[in-house]
Amino acid sequence: MTKRCRWWLALLGTTVLLGLLAGHPVLTAGSRPVPGRTAQLASPAPEPPTAEPPPSVPATENGPVDPPAPTVSISVRVPAQTAPGQDLVYQIRVVNRSRAAAHHVTVRDPLPRNAEYVRATPEPTQREPELVWRLGTMEGCATKEITLVLRPTGTGDIQNCARVQFEHGQCVTTRVIQPKASLTVRKTGPSQALLFDPIHYSVEVANTGNAPMTEVVLSDVLPRDLEYTGGKPTPQSRTLLTWNLGTLAAGQRRTIEYQVISKKPGTYTNLAVVTAAGGLRQESSSRVTVMKPEITLNMVGPERRYANLPATYELTVTNPGTAAASNLILTDTLPAQTRVLNVSDGGQVNEGKVEWRLGQLPAGTRRTVRLMLAVQGGGEIVNKATVQGDRGLTASAEVKTLFQGVAGLSGRITDTDPVEVGREFSYLFVVRNTGTAPATDVRVTAIVPQQLQIVEPRGPSAAKVEGERITFAPLPLKEGGELRFEIKVKALKAGDVRFRVELDAKELTTGPVREEESTTIFEEQPPASPPQVRLKPPIP
Repeated sequence: MTKRCRWWLALLGTTVLLGLLAGHPVLTAGSRPVPGRTAQLASPAPEPPTAEPPPSVPATENGPVDPPAPTVSISVRVPAQTAPGQDLVYQIRVVNRSRAAAHHVTVRDPLPRNAEYVRATPEPTQREPELVWRLGTMEGCATKEITLVLRPTGTGDIQNCARVQFEHGQCVTTRVIQPKASLTVRKTGPSQALLFDPIHYSVEVANTGNAPMTEVVLSDVLPRDLEYTGGKPTPQSRTLLTWNLGTLAAGQRRTIEYQVISKKPGTYTNLAVVTAAGGLRQESSSRVTVMKPEITLNMVGPERRYANLPATYELTVTNPGTAAASNLILTDTLPAQTRVLNVSDGGQVNEGKVEWRLGQLPAGTRRTVRLMLAVQGGGEIVNKATVQGDRGLTASAEVKTLFQGVAGLSGRITDTDPVEVGREFSYLFVVRNTGTAPATDVRVTAIVPQQLQIVEPRGPSAAKVEGERITFAPLPLKEGGELRFEIKVKALKAGDVRFRVELDAKELTTGPVREEESTTIFEEQPPASPPQVRLKPPIP
């Protein structure tokens, strides 16, 4: 773009702006083309091109503003003087000083009467009755140059006039639209939810047409086990949810939001139906799967166990539900007279309880912990455990174990040793139960050797003497208790004797316990007489 063209464009823009500020009318869509002009005047408007649609017209506060109009000028240069018979060279320049294109640009030059045509560059399109150059369309700021050579045919001044013509027009389009309302509906909601948790739905109803839509009604048929809990706006009915939306203008949208809860786990499809005048109807649905966490507790332990021996219990928490169970705490309440030997998985013992913080348990999984206990005494204990979690989840289990005590019977004999023949002395037999259970039917039998004479048997039960055997009637003996038996005898004959005792009870399944005590019996010897001296008779 030349400096001169930029100058013309700036001047033209300033002129248009001043005209707008002054409130002068401007060309708008549908205006008639400007009549044709010669040289500096606009030529008749050309037919608009059909290949491309017209550019969009920007709007201002005073209305639409047309594109700039083309401004086409022509200048002719020739020497001011020449000799007779010498050719005259004319330089004809056509300039479009606007940014807009000029159509059907035509240069006309009627030859003077005292000059004849020699040549031209470019050649004219037409030579009779005048020289004509049809330049076609000149884009904004374009320049065309013509060189014309004439030869004088006589005397006198030669006056040659060249003129330019162009056409400028504007094409506008008016779209004929049939008024029509268009209904769309879109329903959104979660794909998953937990039982009894609010389920939020949003329904957007839109008129995407170019005409108002009347008698718009939104209906939502809730599936069974889904219950409406609230929303805005409030529906006309809570069984079959219904909203009367009235009229929607062209392009208008309405959003309805509401909440429901599920009373049972399962998969639900919720359908929203929108109708409007003219038979318009649209549907949109949302599908949600309602899940429920569940927990069960199972405890496994021995039915019978000896007292003071370890008993292991396994506690298994299972989630058979469809959602994760959270914040699970498993608690085992320790029975009386028990002591904890071992706890797995980080269980904490505190104030007669063992507690495991299991946290979250995904659906379809399980968790097992172990507890080892011992019971000091015999008897049946009930080991109880409970697991609790969020949403009121709870489960419990128990195991009954019979702990059997063991009777530990032992006996000991004490006596006086050694013993002189003819003296009386006693054997003391003490029975003790050092086990964890009572002993029943404790039977004591003493066997006295022949070198001893039974004087008197004493004990907590009646004694029966049969020859060398002394049998005491059966007695019970509680754990930690003792029984004392005394057998008084008299030493009859010197020697080394064996006193035996047999201890028997129901709890001694391998047979009686036998104890033996050795006693030395001696006899005191008389003092030795002095030696006698035999005298020999005298020799006669």
